[in-house]
Amino acid sequence: MTNSLGRGAMAIGVSALLASVLGCGRDAESPPIWTEPKALNSLTRSWVGGTATEVLLIQITQDGAELTGTLNSTELKASSRLDVDQAAFTGTTRSGSITLTFAAGLGIQQSISGTVSEDSMVLNVPNRSGSMESYALKPGSIEQYNTRVADLQAQADSTGGNA
Repeated sequence: MTNSLGRGAMAIGVSALLASVLGCGRDAESPPIWTEPKALNSLTRSWVGGTATEVLLIQITQDGAELTGTLNSTELKASSRLDVDQAAFTGTTRSGSITLTFAAGLGIQQSISGTVSEDSMVLNVPNRSGSMESYALKPGSIEQYNTRVADLQAQADSTGGNA
């Protein structure tokens, strides 16, 4: 008799546990106890950022940890001219870190790295003097990039560099 009573109590306990986990018997205003896990959002999007004299547009496509894309850069030079560059890259992302690798010609590659989350990216880029510069980027659009380029163009025009 003890055995069947123990099994009955266990069945009631399991039923109560399932009811609480699955939300049976809760009122409509109570939040669910268990929810589907959210899928990791992709970094596939356009990212815009830069400095006071340079704007970057990075367009990324993510497939698992692998990245491909393009980087567009417009920089206001000391000569009041705009320098425009574009480069394709491959890369990886893992645990909040990002590495972008660019072909530099003759089989040479250059990599830049940084940190990334769903809403911000910071890339650490070596400059011509050998020190590192950090570029902060946010999800953005081509229109936002174009607006920032127009601002740089206006700066160049106001100092007489571009006609």
